[in-house]
Amino acid sequence: MVFNLLSNRGEAELASIRCCLLRAAASSWSQRAQHSRLQKQERSAELRRPSFDCNGPYNTAMTNREVFTHTDPDLLSVLEELRRREPIFHIPEFGATRADFEKATAPGYWEASASGRRYSREFILRTLDEHPPVDAASAGWQSYDHALRRLGPDTYLLTYTLRQIERLTRRATIWQLTPEGWRILYHQGTIVSVEEDDAFPASWLQFPPWRQKE
Repeated sequence: MVFNLLSNRGEAELASIRCCLLRAAASSWSQRAQHSRLQKQERSAELRRPSFDCNGPYNTAMTNREVFTHTDPDLLSVLEELRRREPIFHIPEFGATRADFEKATAPGYWEASASGRRYSREFILRTLDEHPPVDAASAGWQSYDHALRRLGPDTYLLTYTLRQIERLTRRATIWQLTPEGWRILYHQGTIVSVEEDDAFPASWLQFPPWRQKE
């Protein structure tokens, strides 16, 4: 009887100790979880703040649409001339045959597509032979936000936005003026998923690519 009482008392004390340990563990887990949430909130707030020094060279009005569409006044005539030639390969007035496209592209021409794939000049010429390009105007394509920058004495960067019905892309073409006329050195297209400038994608707020470990 005495042994049973002592045994029961020992079990009660052990149960009490286990209960205390469980409460302590739960409290510790709750504190860690709260600390983790606060850290995430702090990181999120930090990402939303401008990362540039307000007194530094990057303190520019990047949210101004004119930044992306600015063209120096002395280049407006060149802009108009090149604007009429875009989108490349889809303006019959400036090329409809392989000979036309060969003349319009530099020997070292290549392009990066909206998918990220790179295409050589020979691949492009062969594809245009096998699948004649559509007329942009007849297809209802629209281009806007044209801008031009001079890269060299006879070399220019033309940028614009192209809407192909439901597909929207940012376009960039490097043009060079030669004695034989205009020719293309490089072209690139980038798909627009959200028409929003100067804002990080929402996913970056949780997983900033520059903070991810290798």
